[in-house]
Amino acid sequence: MAEQYATQLLLKEKDLEEAWVVGYSYNQIDLHPDVYRVAFTYYANAEDAETGEESCYGYDIQVDSDYKIIIKEESTAIGEDIWTEMSEESENEVS
Repeated sequence: MAEQYATQLLLKEKDLEEAWVVGYSYNQIDLHPDVYRVAFTYYANAEDAETGEESCYGYDIQVDSDYKIIIKEESTAIGEDIWTEMSEESENEVS
């Protein structure tokens, strides 16, 4: 559910065509099992789609027991490694 909501947010916020969304990943944040980090790779425009230049963007989305969705934090990333670093930082906070 969080990934579907995040996808619609991304399409609207970045004014993208659905076909330009290349992929996504999501995971629950350990300290907050009701928070999902959803990260996307996408083509920002038609030129990027032609050349294959991908951008990254994502959201932390909280889902409560009634499945109401709250955007906890908006995150901007340049390069996929940012999401790996953010995930590792979340894991290190648990240790």
